[in-house]
Amino acid sequence: MAGQRIYFLMFNADGLGGVARTVRNLVSHLSNRHHVEIISLYRKRDAPSYAISPDVKVTYLIDRREGAPDQADAMASDLELTKATDAQLVETFNSLQPGILVSTRPSLHAAVARIAPRHLITVGQDHLNFETRSADPRVLVMLRESIQRLDCYVVLTKGDAEDYARLVASASTLITAIPNAIPWPVATTAAPLTSKIVIGAGRLVAQKGFSRLIQAYAPIARTHPEWQLHIYGKGQERRQLAALIMEQDIADQVVLKGHSNEFEDVLANASIYAMSSRFEGFPMVLIEAMSKGVPLVSFDCPRGPAEIIVDGENGRLVPDGDIPAFTQALVDLIEDPELRSRVGAAGLAAARQLEIDNIAARWEALFEQLAATRRAAEVAS
Repeated sequence: MAGQRIYFLMFNADGLGGVARTVRNLVSHLSNRHHVEIISLYRKRDAPSYAISPDVKVTYLIDRREGAPDQADAMASDLELTKATDAQLVETFNSLQPGILVSTRPSLHAAVARIAPRHLITVGQDHLNFETRSADPRVLVMLRESIQRLDCYVVLTKGDAEDYARLVASASTLITAIPNAIPWPVATTAAPLTSKIVIGAGRLVAQKGFSRLIQAYAPIARTHPEWQLHIYGKGQERRQLAALIMEQDIADQVVLKGHSNEFEDVLANASIYAMSSRFEGFPMVLIEAMSKGVPLVSFDCPRGPAEIIVDGENGRLVPDGDIPAFTQALVDLIEDPELRSRVGAAGLAAARQLEIDNIAARWEALFEQLAATRRAAEVAS
């Protein structure tokens, strides 16, 4: 199915975070065989945060950079877009050649469901989990109404696919799960796992639960002072986390490292990766660590870790919020180099299923299935 026209509709294609990174990774690969364009509702930066293939066209609809000419609309939320943004999208959608339009957040799914013309096959791609989406009843109602008018809805985990299938049980919309891909090649050999370093990474916000990680690590800092916990990332909780580290008197063992532009190398030189999130969609950082052969310890938060980690095989999956159990899982790996090596090797083998070639092939198969269904419907009518 070479030569398909594929459009990805994003809120802010230049932003930081998992959505921008995973979409750019996918479209760059798809552009090897297809005509791919990113349509970004807003532009907020002069340059993108993540690399993208020069074969991918990027179109911005509304300029929100500092010093840009004033434009009438307000920033849209996940509950509604404005009349001005709707007008922009109507004009843009009508100008597109027949192909597949993939939206990437609830407000954009709703816009596509309302105004996308018939010559576009519509696909919603969700980057969070059902439990988090359904926490706001207004968002859940919007999603139910939108998904029923899309051709397909793609989520990150099988559990989410089952939840959304129940939500729109009477609709003809195809509900399926495709995980995100690892953004770099899987290592040919596992990391040495000889450094005495545990890594955590992500935005320093409540969702990522780094206060839980620091609390879990504090006993280890006292009993294994030669080991260190390095936390990578920026965010609004940095001051509180730094205060917690000082309060626990573990500043020599727990370090807030800030952002790293060499995170792939950081992982390759770690011995354990620890994830303390309160919720996720499909945690990229877990599969990134697996791709280096680094063993994992994670809370079994909703949703994603349980579909990545097989407890005792490629990592440890700890009951969500059980801090003493998290501490013990880390200690088991810290004290047993052979266990670290076995678990890391199992993760490395599992990571190959999530290489970009395999994930892009699943998207291509889905696009072909949707195109065939549309052709059959047109012949029948």
